[in-house]
Amino acid sequence: MRRFAVLGVLLVLSIPPSAGAYDTSAAGASECRVGTPADLAWTEALPDGGRLYHYALDGDTVVPSPPIGFDPLRASDSDLERYGFPPRPARAEERSGWTEDMATWQPSPHRGLCVTDRRFGSFVDGPDALVSAVPPGIDVPWSGYVADESVDTYIAAQGDYNQKAFGATACSPAEMGSWVGIGGYTTGSLIQVGTGMFKQSGVAKYWAWYEYIRPANQNPAVEMPNVDVNPGDNIHLYTVHQRSTGITTFYVHNGTNGTNQSCNQDLGEQLLRWHKR
Repeated sequence: MRRFAVLGVLLVLSIPPSAGAYDTSAAGASECRVGTPADLAWTEALPDGGRLYHYALDGDTVVPSPPIGFDPLRASDSDLERYGFPPRPARAEERSGWTEDMATWQPSPHRGLCVTDRRFGSFVDGPDALVSAVPPGIDVPWSGYVADESVDTYIAAQGDYNQKAFGATACSPAEMGSWVGIGGYTTGSLIQVGTGMFKQSGVAKYWAWYEYIRPANQNPAVEMPNVDVNPGDNIHLYTVHQRSTGITTFYVHNGTNGTNQSCNQDLGEQLLRWHKR
């Protein structure tokens, strides 16, 4: 059984379906709430009617779109992996939670990916601690749970929470993110996926995102606009790094309204050094 490292971290900054797949147009339409549309390079049609949307986003970034009639509860293990779903647990006692999440899944129109200027990098003491580019004078407290081992063990993380709503704050502007991830603690690399909220002209905005950071590439978060996020929604997050291929999958599922999105990014072998001492 694959072992999961589950990390929940909170950061506060003061600062119609088309034929064969679910999307809003033949090329997929970017509907950004936070960022600007990423460049769609090409669309790959799959034999089962699904599609893979390839974005020119720091290399080839792929957003899979399942075919019409897709049901993750009945899908094969290979189809779950192809379309970026969390794997079906082998142990019965772990399968109930997965089944509950997948039962609320609904096809989400493809809305592309969006490039943002938001950053959720953690600042943790250590010789290889992650350092993310954040403007001077910005407060970046975070809290959560870190599962750390002295061997290269963890390749995946998942977690659930209810989306928080904005309360009173003296920070202006104010932003908060909640996520799970791997790395960032005494390491120079980090993958994470989560949701965020911020206020713009006094109006609260909620969104889903993923982020990957390493010393040579301080990437900001990428918006996942397929997911509709609202206060109180039950959010399920999952990310995994396939060590044999270098492919990392980011997945966000809103169990309240069923909207979801996954993304596959080739991050190479550099991430294999995350937990090695």
